[in-house]
Amino acid sequence: WKLIDKPDPDQDELYNLKEDPAETRNLIAEHPKIAVKMRAHMVDLTQAEEPQAMQKYKPLDPETEKRLRALGYIE
Repeated sequence: WKLIDKPDPDQDELYNLKEDPAETRNLIAEHPKIAVKMRAHMVDLTQAEEPQAMQKYKPLDPETEKRLRALGYIE
C-alpha cells in the first residue's frame, strides 16, 4: 500500500501497489481503515527519533579534515 498524505485530508490518496503499480486507482474511499492505520504509523515514525538532518554533527577527526581539504571540499 502507498498513502499520499496531503495537507487537505480530503485530497489524500491510497494505492494498492501490488494490484495497481501505476497508481491509477485511488482506493482511499474503499479502504479508509488502511489509510487511518498508515497515517498513525507515519506519525509514530516521525515522532520516534529526531530526523538525521536535525541531529548535531560530530566534529571531523583531523585525518578526515585533512583529506577533505586536500580534495577541496573544505577550506
